[in-house]
Amino acid sequence: MSNVIKSFNVKESDVRKIDISNFAVNADVQKQKLEAKKTSTPIETDIQKAKKEADQILRMAQKEKEDIYRKAKEKGFKEGYDKGFDEGRQVGMSDGKSKAEKLIAKTEDLLSQTESLKAELLIQAEKDILALTGFILEQVIGDVTSQDKNLIKTLYDKLSPLAKPRNLKEVIVSSANEQLITSYLEDIGDSNVRVVTDRQMRDDEIKVVTNQGYIPYNITALVNEIKEQLVN
Repeated sequence: MSNVIKSFNVKESDVRKIDISNFAVNADVQKQKLEAKKTSTPIETDIQKAKKEADQILRMAQKEKEDIYRKAKEKGFKEGYDKGFDEGRQVGMSDGKSKAEKLIAKTEDLLSQTESLKAELLIQAEKDILALTGFILEQVIGDVTSQDKNLIKTLYDKLSPLAKPRNLKEVIVSSANEQLITSYLEDIGDSNVRVVTDRQMRDDEIKVVTNQGYIPYNITALVNEIKEQLVN
């Protein structure tokens, strides 16, 4: 046993237990790690950095690609929308104008037809009035006066044959003639014809009302007018 071991009072049996081979192995491993660290660390760092930068470039390229595609798509949509809108507006305006022109033409045609129909109705009404006037005058003139107590009956008798085909509904007379004409209508079987009074009506006036309007007659005034025309 060496003097060093003895000086530390170490037993020889304890010294045998120490495996000194591990010291050499451990030293070699540490040395290898240190050398590997010195040589490999910078290279690995550069590779990781390059990979990271490459990933960033790829991401930027992908984003730029998506932006370009999105902008192109939006532009295409906008151009397509604008074009479609303009074309649609032109078609709509043209179609609307055509419909408006047709509507105007149809309206004008209807107005023209209405005016023609109105003119025909007026002409026919005038003919009916003239015929009715002549009919009354032939039967009444000369033997009917405003003092005749049966005047209202006579007027009704002359008017009703022409009024009934037009759905005679009512007769309008003065208050003084109401009871007289009501009783007369019952006597001749025309009680379904309503009798209406009007305070402004004269005793020698009567209005015969139908579904197509009414026919007013003041027999005295009518006779006097005809007489004046005949004299003049």
